[in-house]
Amino acid sequence: MPQVAPVVMMGVGMATSLIGTGVSIYTGMQGANAQAEQARINGELSARESLRQAEVEKNAMAISEDEARRQNKRRKASMEAGYAKGGVALSGTPMAYLLEQTEADEFNIEIAKWNSNEKINALLTSANNAKILGANTASSYKSSAIGSGIAQGIGFVGSTAMNSASFFNDYLKTSPVGDNKKTTTPEK
Repeated sequence: MPQVAPVVMMGVGMATSLIGTGVSIYTGMQGANAQAEQARINGELSARESLRQAEVEKNAMAISEDEARRQNKRRKASMEAGYAKGGVALSGTPMAYLLEQTEADEFNIEIAKWNSNEKINALLTSANNAKILGANTASSYKSSAIGSGIAQGIGFVGSTAMNSASFFNDYLKTSPVGDNKKTTTPEK
């Protein structure tokens, strides 16, 4: 019976090693899940900020467009009043100049709107990219933790197999049950 104690001790050692590996894998997964959630939240926050900026730009564009149109009307009215005060008829060259100025003013408004829309589109793209980056980073953290857990599990199995083989080899060398030194040759 004294030979049973080493086997029991090996079993206890394997069990505690298994528990330690399990706890290590569990805490690694918990940490990865926390990092993944934080990456997802960061992506969402960044996306919300880009969406907020796009909304601000959209509102600023509308206000700017309205103000530009009011200024253009005042400038046109001032020009018309100036021509009328000077006794110039609003036909021919003066009228052509007013129409040309009106078209130029409208073109400038459209260019400003186009630039603003480009900025809004860039902000919307940035919001989408931030969400994607957050999700991909979260997925990466989880995949890394799963790979690490698998590697730890494989390492545990390999280490246990090597230690068990070594233990049983030593046990068989010293055990009277497993006396490897005596060899018998079969009779012919």
